Amino acid sequence: MSVTLKNKTRRMKVIPLPHKTYCAALGECACVALPGMKNKVASSLTIPAGEAVPDIPDAVLAVDQVIRMLRTGELDVQRTPKRNDTITKDLKKKRSGRKRKRNES
Repeated sequence: MSVTLKNKTRRMKVIPLPHKTYCAALGECACVALPGMKNKVASSLTIPAGEAVPDIPDAVLAVDQVIRMLRTGELDVQRTPKRNDTITKDLKKKRSGRKRKRNES
C-alpha cells in the first residue's frame, strides 16, 4: 500500500525519516550515501503548505513525528492501493463453463 499525506497547515513540513523506525518498517534501507561521507544520511520528506504528496510508502506511518502530526490534525492521510495490490486473477469470480457445455449437447 501507499499513502498520500496532505499538509493541512500554512507552513511547509520537513519530516526526517529515521533509519531505526522508517527503514525497519520499510524492510530495506532508504538512507542516502553522500559523496565524501562514510556514513549514510537518513532521508527526509518535504510537504509544501496546503499540498498533498502522493505515493509515499506506508512505512512512513511508523515514524513518530508523522504519528504526532496526524493526531494533532496537521497532516491528513489517505491510503491508496498500488496497482499490484489489486485483486488478482485467481480471486476474481470465474464462470463455471456449464452454459457452454449445455449448448454443445
